[in-house]
Amino acid sequence: MKVTLCIPTLNRYDLLDRVIQSAEAGIVKPDFYHIIDNGTKLGLDFASYISNKIKITRPYKNLGVAASWNLFIHDNNDIRIVCNDDVIFYEDTVKRLVDGFDENNVTYPLGIPSTNSFSCYTLPNKVVKDVGLFDEKISPGYAYYEDNDYHRRMLSLGHDIVGIKDCKLWHDNSSTMKNYSKEELENHHTRFKRATYNYKMKWGGLPGNESLVVPRDLV
Repeated sequence: MKVTLCIPTLNRYDLLDRVIQSAEAGIVKPDFYHIIDNGTKLGLDFASYISNKIKITRPYKNLGVAASWNLFIHDNNDIRIVCNDDVIFYEDTVKRLVDGFDENNVTYPLGIPSTNSFSCYTLPNKVVKDVGLFDEKISPGYAYYEDNDYHRRMLSLGHDIVGIKDCKLWHDNSSTMKNYSKEELENHHTRFKRATYNYKMKWGGLPGNESLVVPRDLV
């Protein structure tokens, strides 16, 4: 199967270029790249050195993380490696992700904390068939708790998140937020509170303290 590296980005094109260059420097290179440009400002000539294997999707608005991940699911049936734009691959990261691919589980580089496992992960078709899409209602247009929700749904159906031994990745956590203006930070806090409320409504508590086995449907 072909390997597609799927990356959503929001205006941090410097980070996007960095992660692509690190992937291209690897022992095993992705066969394709799918970029979702949620900032809609990425030039057509971006990453021209891999123009033969890059696809850029420009939505009419910022889709947020869950909707972006769902678009990757709809787009291809390859081995999907989905990652943030603020990661850096080591020369053997992609190879180890491919070698450790497990159709029954989501896998991630064990070299990063499990709490950041969805900053770079493989998403097999079998898991998607059983679990379905990410819930876009939890954090609409933003980026919180959709991974916690998906993990709980995975566990209930016999799937899990598994770390791949000796697979490493550099994750510059919260690098985008460091560049926020005061207004952007206020907007972030508002959206974060909304996502927190939605997750608690769906599962009866925050991650690690959920009281519901069967989740509520969010309106």
